[in-house]
Amino acid sequence: MQKYFLLLALSLSLASAYAAQAPADKLDKAAEATETTVNQQGITADTQMKSSDSKTEMTRRLRAKIMADDQLSTQAHNVKIITNEDAITLKGTVANRAEKVKLENYARSMAGDLKVFNQLQYKR
Repeated sequence: MQKYFLLLALSLSLASAYAAQAPADKLDKAAEATETTVNQQGITADTQMKSSDSKTEMTRRLRAKIMADDQLSTQAHNVKIITNEDAITLKGTVANRAEKVKLENYARSMAGDLKVFNQLQYKR
């Protein structure tokens, strides 16, 4: 009987040790995938995170300008704005073509030397 309890205790401790290690393995694989994932403009997640403070400020100002426009739909208020060293990219869905053009114009007004990639979509 005592051997049975020892065997049960040993198997439970091994199972819990294996379970504790599994999430760490998943995190390592996810981190590797993130480091090697490259978006359409050839930018890794690490590069995007190292964006300068001026680019972050530009993104913040563009978001504020979009949010201040009460004529835009909720979809337009929630578009993704990606600012990196040489471009501003707009992604997501908006209500119509007019909103797509309006958001692109907002981005171009703040872009300066940066390119603007308008990847916004709308239902026709």
